[in-house]
Amino acid sequence: MDEILGPDGQPAHFNGAAWISSDGRFWWNGAIWQRYVVRRRFRINGFVVVMLLLCAGVASYLIYQYTHQPPAVAQGVFNTNIVSSTEIQYDYQRATSCSDVTFEYLFFDTKGVKVQDFLGDGHHDVQAMQVYHVHVNLTTALPSSAARFTAVATCHA
Repeated sequence: MDEILGPDGQPAHFNGAAWISSDGRFWWNGAIWQRYVVRRRFRINGFVVVMLLLCAGVASYLIYQYTHQPPAVAQGVFNTNIVSSTEIQYDYQRATSCSDVTFEYLFFDTKGVKVQDFLGDGHHDVQAMQVYHVHVNLTTALPSSAARFTAVATCHA
């Protein structure tokens, strides 16, 4: 008898490492038949993957919300622009309301030397935290060397 019979009485087959019973449930260790345990391969559970992605998304959203700072709100005069020798424009915003705001304009050349100043004749009613675009027509022409300006706001109320 040159065939090895398995515990089920059927001929066993050799898989290259050991004799395996015909039903695949046992293997021959050289002395007795032992239960053949097949290790299952690792398989990713779809539910676990979805939950991990969901948790990562919630965590990244919370981190963003707690670390992201809103951009600073500009206060005072900003976005200044010399349109022509007789026109300027800028944006203005303040933290508190004021019923009577006036502006003084200081003009500078490219080296930062003051070349002219001008007191605005307009009185403005300004609400808190609202951006106002101001367009000014000057009564006298600016010097050709004027490259930039600052506007100083004064609240009289």
